[in-house]
Amino acid sequence: MVHTWISLCNDKINSPCQNKRILRIFRNKSVLFYGDYDLDIYLGTKHDYTNLEQVISKVINISGGWIKNITLHDIKPNELTHLVSYMSYCGIIPHKELKKMFPRRENYNVTKGITLRKDGNFIMYACETEKFYYVICFATS
Repeated sequence: MVHTWISLCNDKINSPCQNKRILRIFRNKSVLFYGDYDLDIYLGTKHDYTNLEQVISKVINISGGWIKNITLHDIKPNELTHLVSYMSYCGIIPHKELKKMFPRRENYNVTKGITLRKDGNFIMYACETEKFYYVICFATS
């Protein structure tokens, strides 16, 4: 199962999130997402999937809009090795606040990273850590 870990639209919860701590980041003025934005972070667990590509396919199938147009042949391997690097494309998020965005006890080190889209206002990354698979979708005006 792929969970909607975070779903935000302009500093408001857009749809039900699995991360109940997400509102805490808005109390800290040091967090700034770029423009009018939509941010969705999907989480897959290692026992539900055998590889990152399966999680990407699931997210594409359950999503709409620009995400629906992504195909797996668009995959470009990525050299980023830390979740902070991925999230820096979405805004200014201090490391302390980043810890509130992801599951507790996450080590943030990426073992595999993939860029699916990074052009203009649309960014889509997928990555794998020691414990989870993530797909990060960000669109801004």
